[in-house]
Amino acid sequence: MKRIILVLIVTFVLMTFMACGNRPEQSQISMEIEETSDILIAYFSHTGNTRMVAEYIQGFLGGDLFEITPVEPYPEDFEACVARAREELENRLMPELEFYLDNLDNYSTVFLGFPIWMSATPMAVLSFLAAHDFTDITIIPFTTRGRGDIGQSVNMIRNALPYSDVLDGFHEINRANFDRAFMLVEEWILEHVIVEGFE
Repeated sequence: MKRIILVLIVTFVLMTFMACGNRPEQSQISMEIEETSDILIAYFSHTGNTRMVAEYIQGFLGGDLFEITPVEPYPEDFEACVARAREELENRLMPELEFYLDNLDNYSTVFLGFPIWMSATPMAVLSFLAAHDFTDITIIPFTTRGRGDIGQSVNMIRNALPYSDVLDGFHEINRANFDRAFMLVEEWILEHVIVEGFE
């Protein structure tokens, strides 16, 4: 019954704002549904793009945001950032994080966001997964990327979380279409998350 109410509320709000031709005010949507939510939206973002997508998802579904933050930030310089990310990936070095969660008992679903780096999941995300118990939690990856594809990223998460249900997730946003990110997130949530129940 709660699921049906959630679908009706979100659909009504989205249709109202789309009819007016405006972007939905995410805080208003969150207030409507946050009481029925047991969702965590955890993300790692270097340039801010993945953070924005995480905020869009929260705007539609409610839930709690958590930023995965390495103690040593990745360099702003592109080449230096790539060099560090490559070294971590090749040597499976998981950087220490600045913050950790006390527990995940309140959540049944975790949306996990990150940029695709060298067709892989950044090792900072693997640090986050290794530091927490995600047993029996549904994991929904979402990514941003430049020109490449998602490569081995989802399989890396599945390998790290053998006792979680890791879904295929959402990987439509790239450099070429980021200006349409809000609309793409909206379409994905309405088609896959709300209507089909995290299919």
